[in-house]
Parts: sequence; C-alpha cells; structure tokens
Amino acid sequence: MAFSQAPSFALTISQPSQEFSLSRDIRYWEDKTGKASLASATSALNAGEFMPVPPGSDVLNLGFTQSAYWISVSLNRTPKTAESWVLEIPYLGINQVDLYAPGQPLLRNGSLISVGNRPVYSRFYAFPVDLDTEPTTYYLRVSSTYPISLPVRLVELRQFYELQTWENLFQFLYFGGLMSLLIYNLMLFVMIRDDKYIIYSLFTLLTGMGIFAGNGYASIYLWPDSPYWDAIAQPVFMSLAGGVGVLFSTRFLKTRRFLPKTHRAL
Repeated sequence: MAFSQAPSFALTISQPSQEFSLSRDIRYWEDKTGKASLASATSALNAGEFMPVPPGSDVLNLGFTQSAYWISVSLNRTPKTAESWVLEIPYLGINQVDLYAPGQPLLRNGSLISVGNRPVYSRFYAFPVDLDTEPTTYYLRVSSTYPISLPVRLVELRQFYELQTWENLFQFLYFGGLMSLLIYNLMLFVMIRDDKYIIYSLFTLLTGMGIFAGNGYASIYLWPDSPYWDAIAQPVFMSLAGGVGVLFSTRFLKTRRFLPKTHRAL
C-alpha cells in the first residue's frame, strides 16, 4: 500500500498533553460511487481534492448520505512522546469505519462489527496507532445509513483506558439509580399489590434498556455478537417504553373513569 506523507499538514504530538481533538485537523473527500480504493484516495489527497472541515465547525457533520467518505489526518510525534495511541471516534451509529495505517493490516470497525472483532474493546469506534517521529498520513473510510458525524480524537493508550474507567463509573452510577428505582417499585408492588407499580417498574426497565442500548454499553455487556439486533435495540425498547408509559398514565390518572374520551384516544 502506498501512503501520502503530506508533512505540511502534519500535527505534531508532544507531551504533556495526552488527549487531542483532531476534528479540526482532518480532511475529507467524498466517494460518490462508494467503490474508491486506497490508491484513489491517496491520489485525491495528492491532487488537493481533500477538503478541510468547514470554518466555524468543531465537528465534521455529513448528515444522511449514500456516499462513502475518506478522512485523512497526518500525524507525527516528538522523540520523547509516547509511541502508542488510540484514534477514536466517540460517536455511535456509523455502520463501517476502516483504518488504513502504514505498515499495518486494514482494521475494520463500526456498528455492524461485533465487539469481539473490533480493534479496541470499546463502546465507541477506536483503533490502535503507533506514531512515528516522521509525518505519516492515516486514512479512515466511513460509510453509514445513519447521519454521519465525526468527532475524532487521539488519546495516549494509558490515558485512553483511564478515561474509559471514569466514564464507566459515572455511567454505572446512573444505571445504579435506575436499578434502585426499579427495585423500589417492585417492592411496593409486592407489599401493596397495586398493578400501577408493576407497570411503572416495566416502564423503568424498558427505558433503562433503551438508554443502555443507545449509549453502546449493551453491545459490550449484553449482546456483543449481535450487531444487527444492537442496531435496532434502542428504538425497540424506547417504543415499548412509550406504550407502557401510556398504559401507566391511564391507570395513574384513572382516565377510563374521569376522562373517557382521552382514555379512548390513549
């Protein structure tokens, strides 16, 4: 594979920083056919066809598109800077993200890749990269049936796992609160035998599952080998939660008795 080196565009990574946003340093090129090769992308970069992120935008937003997009970023490091880093897109819903890095095999990632087959064990789309002291260009090929947004960041390997630990802690505190609410209402149902509490417990469970699926944790802990189910899990759970929420409202407000027309509408 041949890679463009584009030293004039290279971002030099140096300590003490251990995390960099690359969203303003990337360049992109639209492949309307979806069939362009790495060689075609390299030629397009050398010909100046790659575009910078539009002025005033902190993140490259491409919206709904049938095209594939090639993203390039040129990086190097100072001699005293760590070599091992993680290139991450902290955004869910991208079907396919491929990384072309010099001296490495093609790395595939995306929502349709099972967690066990991803290059980095993460709820987001991440790739390991070894930076050289000489400027090197990395290419990402992105395609999706969902809106494409590309916040790209580079995180030193150790810092990456530290950040994941803290993110997991705060997320699980939130889900712990939901679990407490679920258990509390189940206990009330057992003691009082009022079906409103079991309905609300079901609403809490479905809502929690929808959020758990939507932020990528369910794909890691519950169905890591079912990417196609994961793609629809959030709307399924949220739709069910909405239906149960309506049922709870009719019971709690006693609409059958006091608001019969509203009850029929619900």
